[in-house]
Amino acid sequence: MFPPRHLRILPPAVLLFAALGASGCRELEGFSTASGEVYRGSIVSADDVRTGFDADGDTVDDVFGAGTAMELTLRFEEFQTDNVARITTSDGLFTDAPLLSVEPLWHDTLSGLSFPAGRLRSGMYWARAASTAPAELADREILAVLSLMVDGSVEVRLISGTDRLYGLFRLRKEPVD
Repeated sequence: MFPPRHLRILPPAVLLFAALGASGCRELEGFSTASGEVYRGSIVSADDVRTGFDADGDTVDDVFGAGTAMELTLRFEEFQTDNVARITTSDGLFTDAPLLSVEPLWHDTLSGLSFPAGRLRSGMYWARAASTAPAELADREILAVLSLMVDGSVEVRLISGTDRLYGLFRLRKEPVD
């Protein structure tokens, strides 16, 4: 049996590229967390990639302090929707907060923004801080940049204003305790 006429005129290299693209999508689906799985990790503590927030004036960061941990559940198949991920941080800034998609972004060239150094795919979202977070941050939307890494890990960068918060979290998939 021969392939359909429109496929016979395509060079074999084009068909191979299309097949590789389809398998890449399946590879990215492996990033989704199944029942009983979560991504976990801590904030990168280096001061040049972490700006915390001292809510009570004691000079210790209450939000994004060194050692702040994050848990994330991920549904890769929902990458362009509000169902892509949910985050919780140990400092109470986020409690099961969804990453909120910016619908028009996915129809703009900005959605193709790529970063170097082993990132397979990245997306920009908003995450709403918990109502119980410090008053200056409570219920605020904070920019979240989610990156799926070549090594199977996930990076989340959270940014609020120019001098408020900046945090880079490196997460690995683990079983839920």
